[in-house]
Amino acid sequence: MWRFDATRLSEALRVRDAVARLLAQAYPGIEQETAWIVVTELITNVVRHAPGRGEVRLENDGGRAAIHVLDEGSGEIPPAALPANPLSESGRGLFIVANLAHGFSIRRRPDGGAHAIAVLA
Repeated sequence: MWRFDATRLSEALRVRDAVARLLAQAYPGIEQETAWIVVTELITNVVRHAPGRGEVRLENDGGRAAIHVLDEGSGEIPPAALPANPLSESGRGLFIVANLAHGFSIRRRPDGGAHAIAVLA
């Protein structure tokens, strides 16, 4: 488990790199570029939309890696869809994660914030 302050980019980058390294070591069968993109998108969402503490956990889900990312943001859950404006600079991260992961969900946490789970095979 890793925690980071979403207002400190260096902490978020440190966590991203540590998670990617552990995924590569513990799950050598996972497409590493896909794992990197999924982890980067989920952590970036915390940095951009949820000031406060972020947390990343890895779990083994029947031999697959389950990446849990929790934040202390508003708990607003944006759709995992392409933005209406195809030229938009943002708004497609969750769409990318949902399409790269073998399973993806995001829900509001009872104590505030959001909890995203992406499962990689």
